[in-house]
Amino acid sequence: MNVKKFEDFDAGEALRKVGEAFDEFRTTRIEPLMKKAKSQMEDYNYGTKVTICDTGAEYSISVEVPGVDKETLKVEATNFGLNVEGKSDESWEKLTESTNILLNERDTSEIHRKLTFPEEIKSAETTATLKNGILYVTLPKKNPRVVGEAIPVQVQAV
Repeated sequence: MNVKKFEDFDAGEALRKVGEAFDEFRTTRIEPLMKKAKSQMEDYNYGTKVTICDTGAEYSISVEVPGVDKETLKVEATNFGLNVEGKSDESWEKLTESTNILLNERDTSEIHRKLTFPEEIKSAETTATLKNGILYVTLPKKNPRVVGEAIPVQVQAV
């Protein structure tokens, strides 16, 4: 280790090296971690409440989509999942241009929700209905099992 006398200490150089160390830590550790967390948050939008039921023959889903109308709602079924996207009604924002708003607690929000299922579904036969801010989706299973169906397990003695 190189020891310097106090008179030879350069505070500016020391601060520069500390800054470089923090920059390296931020770019190699913090930013990748934040990117991963953001990706996970996009996959699981905590603000969108969902109920998933397995009836045996199909998955029955209800998704809260308050303020989202049919025209801005996008629902896509895949072989093992469901994607729901939408944007809440913005018509109230036009009021702010010509009206003196005293209190505004409404927010324009976007909904992005991806759901995956353990069994393959018939995506072409998926149906969806929007009623009172709730999206109801029915996804028939490709190879449905009876709920509670016993699956025999072979036991081998050792």
